[in-house]
Amino acid sequence: MIEEYWNEVFGEFKEIDGKFNIPGFPEPLMSAHFGVRNIIGSVIPNASLSLKLCTFSPKLTEEASVVTIRPLREAISSKWFWDFHQNYNAGYEFSKRLMPFLVNLSNRHYHLYLKDKEGLIASSVIGVSKTSCFAFNLVVRPDQRGQGKGHFITEQTRSAFSDKGLFYWTTHPWFTLDGEVTDYYVL
Repeated sequence: MIEEYWNEVFGEFKEIDGKFNIPGFPEPLMSAHFGVRNIIGSVIPNASLSLKLCTFSPKLTEEASVVTIRPLREAISSKWFWDFHQNYNAGYEFSKRLMPFLVNLSNRHYHLYLKDKEGLIASSVIGVSKTSCFAFNLVVRPDQRGQGKGHFITEQTRSAFSDKGLFYWTTHPWFTLDGEVTDYYVL
């Protein structure tokens, strides 16, 4: 799933099989050496970073959506999107570079979110290819953490794009939900 996604979405940056050169983006999200320096499903004692790769097969049934889904281009033109990410996203600096880059790719990218009267509760950026979706990030407001909002927005993503698989990386072993989990090492 992950190789198909990378080939479709980032194919213009492909140098050879398993190697993509996407200038200015660090591993593992936008790896310049995907499949070469990153080892999936192996135990590497001296790896610099260990993540969990979570994959979900297509759901095949679309359900009514409770989250709001907007094109990413619209979201990044909104001050509230950036305010939320600046306040609660540890990867804010990376997001400031990544989001404008994503909207200029030919594939679709979306912002899925939940709101209450105080503003955004949870925010997720999703890239969509022909066969799968990649969750670039998931940010939950601190006062809403531990209440299943991350799980909920993940399930909503699977419902909204029910004909596609979903995958994401996490450093949190407890956020693997019911997906197929593979260790992912960055050398």
